Parts: sequence; structure tokens; C-alpha cells
Amino acid sequence: MKLTEMYVLASMFWQVLLSKITKSPRPVSVNLQVTKFCNLKCPYCFADLKSLAEVKDLSTKEIFETINELHKCGCRHIILMGGEPLMRTDIGEIIRYIKGRRMRCEIVTNGFFVDKHIQALKLCDSVCISLDGPKEPNDRLRGEGCHDRVLKAMEILKGNKIKTRIHAILTRYNLDSG
Repeated sequence: MKLTEMYVLASMFWQVLLSKITKSPRPVSVNLQVTKFCNLKCPYCFADLKSLAEVKDLSTKEIFETINELHKCGCRHIILMGGEPLMRTDIGEIIRYIKGRRMRCEIVTNGFFVDKHIQALKLCDSVCISLDGPKEPNDRLRGEGCHDRVLKAMEILKGNKIKTRIHAILTRYNLDSG
């Protein structure tokens, strides 16, 4: 384990301990939605809700301000989410900013743009990639060819020694698929 990672984990532990001692809640870990936009149209996703039609994505500056505020409140772990966060052209800047604050950074992605952003993803503590089971049920939910694209993205992440985990949504289409 690298010294910087040990520092961040110790800082997270300290924030939890401080929260317990002071009985004051602290957001040690936060899911930060950086975009509502996505290249897929998964039927169960909330990112493209009509109620979000008028909501604009935060600017890079607004995201940096949010990260600063979260850091002040004790947050030491940010999970970047969307929509599809890798659709943001500034995602590398956002990841570098989080890491520059000595915070853990994870990202949840559908895998379609992994190759385009591989240098930024190398800075993340881990990448969570969405895969909803075997090819047929996955592609039924996420779109034709998605399963193969995800497997290719996972190979790229593995080849770059990036910690990866899988995120799956269980539905009636994939629950009993093996």
C-alpha cells in the first residue's frame, strides 16, 4: 500500500472517529453525480428522468467548489457517477482535482469510453463497471453489443492494472440467467 493511500485511509478513519466522538454526522464517502447524460438508455436508470430535463450539469468550477465543500465537511472518498461520467470532457481534470485533495476517487462507468480516458482512470482508486450478467440479458437491458464493449473495457483496465469491480442491476431478465 502506498504512503498516500495509507494517509487517505487514516484520514477517513479519523473522520469517522471524529463523527462518533462529536456525535456530528460527517459525509466520509459521497456519490457525486457529475452528469445526467449517458450514451445508453437503460430502462431502469434514473439519470434521464423527465424531471431532470431542466437541470443542467455542474460546471467544472462548480464541481471543484462542491469537492472543496465536501472535503471541509470531512469527506475523503468520492464516487463519480452519472449518467455516464466519462462523457464529460473534463473528467480527467475532476479526477486529478479529487486526488490533489488527497481523497479517494472511484468512478462508475458503463465502459464505453474507457479507452479514451485510460490515463485519467489510472489515477482512480478503482473503477466500477456496469455489467448486467451474460450477453443476452445484458444486451437486452443495455443495448446490442454492450456486453462485448464492457468485456473489452475490462481487459483494458486489467491491462493497465486498474482495480476494477462489477456493478450489476438485477431484473427479471437476468436474475435467473446463470
